[in-house]
Amino acid sequence: MTDITLGIEEELMVVDPGSREVVPDPDERILAQASERAGEHKVVSELLRSQMETNSRV
Repeated sequence: MTDITLGIEEELMVVDPGSREVVPDPDERILAQASERAGEHKVVSELLRSQMETNSRV
């Protein structure tokens, strides 16, 4: 029998804190800093530039 492993994936939108609107073209440094601070997890960009995804290690 094979052991089952589970991981977590989250989809996040970059939002302007003042207007609470989605930022259509966020600064690339946001994704870079999120990746640097993710530790053992992975942060990747999505099809929409205003969206990013986090993945836990399995």
